[in-house]
Amino acid sequence: MTTQWEAQDKVFLITGGASGLGAEYTKLFLEQGAKNVAVLDIAEDVGKTLVVSLNEKYPGKAAFFKCDVSKEENIKTAFQQVLDAYKKIDQGVVSFTLKGLDHMRKDEGGAGGTIINISSVAAIFRIPHLPIYCGTKIAVLHFSQCLAMSPVMDKTGVRILTICFGPTDTPLMEDGLERSVDRKAAEIILAAIEPKFQNDNSFNQIPLSYLSNMTTQWEAQDKVFLITGGASGLGAEYTKLFLKHGAKNIAVLDIAEDVGKTLVASLNEKYPGKAAFFKCDVSKEENIKTAFQQVLDAYKNIDVIINNAGIMNDSPNVWRTSCDVNWQGVVSFTLKGLDHMRKDKGGAGGTIINISSIAAIFRIPYIPIYCGSKIAVLHFSQCLAMSPVMDNTGVRILTICFGSTNTPLMQNVLERAIDPKASEIVLADTENSKFQKVESAVSALLTMFKEGELGSIWYSIKDKPVRDITLVVKRAFDEFENMWFSEP
Repeated sequence: MTTQWEAQDKVFLITGGASGLGAEYTKLFLEQGAKNVAVLDIAEDVGKTLVVSLNEKYPGKAAFFKCDVSKEENIKTAFQQVLDAYKKIDQGVVSFTLKGLDHMRKDEGGAGGTIINISSVAAIFRIPHLPIYCGTKIAVLHFSQCLAMSPVMDKTGVRILTICFGPTDTPLMEDGLERSVDRKAAEIILAAIEPKFQNDNSFNQIPLSYLSNMTTQWEAQDKVFLITGGASGLGAEYTKLFLKHGAKNIAVLDIAEDVGKTLVASLNEKYPGKAAFFKCDVSKEENIKTAFQQVLDAYKNIDVIINNAGIMNDSPNVWRTSCDVNWQGVVSFTLKGLDHMRKDKGGAGGTIINISSIAAIFRIPYIPIYCGSKIAVLHFSQCLAMSPVMDNTGVRILTICFGSTNTPLMQNVLERAIDPKASEIVLADTENSKFQKVESAVSALLTMFKEGELGSIWYSIKDKPVRDITLVVKRAFDEFENMWFSEP
């Protein structure tokens, strides 16, 4: 397909295009003969100034469209404005891949095109003071590679490309301390490396060791648990499990109020006063703040958080909520939990368990968004768990990747796929795949809770004994990092 991929006479849409690398891409493709370039950015004055300058050299070829890409309505409006202006989009550096794909695909009347998603070496490196950024960038990479697979992309005439930039001399690299998850830890890391950009090989001096030998602390007895998505499915089973193992109290958080209250009433018959329900939509930050404080008001302390709430739905109207639940909700509860628990700030220590999925380490073409969100959870968790961020906190971060398990999450998958037609083909090939029993998943989580060391990653599939795959994942990231360091 290489003969198609020239900039000449193509219409480009570039997000974050007002400054930095985005502005340079705009100049580059105009120099290469682009028909038009739509510059999208939240920085209106900067964007308009750039476009005026460009149109002096390339009359009428560039236009600015204000867009906050964190807001879905902004994205819808800006995308339509570009289409109204230019009638089509051929190529783009875009965060709204799905809209681009829907517009471009030849099998539905489009003209084909290219979507370039900007990832980062943070996707394949473990950077402890930027765990959230690392998570978002590996989500971009994994989403893009899953989406680009057959049969989803067959006959579309659309390329999905991903590029991972190393540290580059742009404003993004300024004031790193102010934008890190832990300023003190960032100072240690940044002091260990020299701030040379692009040709730097000194990141191998970042300390990558996980803490260990903490396992004697980890029993459920007399601990206070907070479990998201705890009203039904695996979340409800975890609640029963840890009450059986002597938990002092369990806060069940869920959006399903009636189901949650019914569960808690049933549990309190057997374990009087030990369980309580707190309504919480983990896709909404205000809900998270309120529920977290309500649990603290009720129990004064939280020892264990299980970030279990999850949605597997890549359909057009639900995918953004899915990402908010699967990714941003996990980050929010993790950071709040860490701030509350850490011993170096007066807390009592504790455990935070983040539920990932084999979708984090498998490429599943019909749920690329879900895959992206789950690898984000894994990478965020392993980065956050590293030294020096977690030194002296007394907090464990654990991650578990479940295979297909016999829960409602696995029902009606076609309706929740990114492309139902392509999904039919994939699911036909996998219809005999074995779902593991709920009991196996619950047993796996208990084993990890009792034995897992800080930063460990576990794997539970097909009713087999749970495995600690930390070293397997570490070797994969070591290979990426060594590739970088071996460059002259």
